Amino acid sequence: MNRHKHTVVLELPTDYEHVLVSLWKLGLDRDPVKYTLRELKVVFHYDTSEEHQMIRMIKSSDTLMFALISLHQMIAPPYSIANVLREKISSGCYNTADEFYADMEKMVFRPSTCQSSFFFPISAELVDKKGIVKKAGDDVLLKYEYMVVDALVRTASQSLYWKTELFSDVEGAYEKLLSAVWMVERIEDTLYGHVSLVHTEPFTEEEIADLTEKIEMINSVEFAIRIKQWSVLTDDGLLFIYLCDEDGDYSLYNSGMADDEEEDDEPCMCPECQVLMRNCAPSIGSVLADDELEESIEESRTDQ
Repeated sequence: MNRHKHTVVLELPTDYEHVLVSLWKLGLDRDPVKYTLRELKVVFHYDTSEEHQMIRMIKSSDTLMFALISLHQMIAPPYSIANVLREKISSGCYNTADEFYADMEKMVFRPSTCQSSFFFPISAELVDKKGIVKKAGDDVLLKYEYMVVDALVRTASQSLYWKTELFSDVEGAYEKLLSAVWMVERIEDTLYGHVSLVHTEPFTEEEIADLTEKIEMINSVEFAIRIKQWSVLTDDGLLFIYLCDEDGDYSLYNSGMADDEEEDDEPCMCPECQVLMRNCAPSIGSVLADDELEESIEESRTDQ
């Protein structure tokens, strides 16, 4: 990147923090999504014909963030479809990054894929105009739901890829994984964080346990630090969002077992747990809609 005769060299793939530091060195303090490659006078260098094909898909009108995410995804696509995508890139099948993404999405979200959902608590603290800190209840989170969603999306997007690489050390599950997306979902007037995983075949119970542990670690370390950057200024004060419950517990809602119960061989399949953890196969379409699940929960509570 070059600006006012100052040059910064970025070796790809890179991460969001490195990009920010590089922009600061150029005297720039805006988000990478605000700058186009033309504005920054970005020049790409490549060593192989495959890298040349990747660079060819990037346009000068693209933003720096879009270009880096696209190149990172081309360099390190989801494991199970990596060979097919790399072969297509080398053959010059794509003219733009948008064409590459469209083809990858068809491979990821094909009807035969499976989907698993892991839910986690969201809590917040509110610093009012007098500087007093207090816990923000569900009513406050719901009031500013769109801001909470934006903060989580920004936090997750800093990883510069579809998050599959975050699970590279989860043996077995990583090879099946096609996509991992962090989002927010409202269930019975409560906001939950939601990690949606798309994969080629069902996860085993051991893989689900490993994924649970991994997501808890990501939320409690990497994303916990990043989401602090996106404090939300509201009419009620400054809202700080946490990917844990009010007691600081980052545990996922993927089990119906109470703390004092022994683990069963089979996962709990009560309606609450079907909402809070889904490991579906063979089709995404086989998952019950959330409103149907919530109706099922209400029916079960009425019966009790």
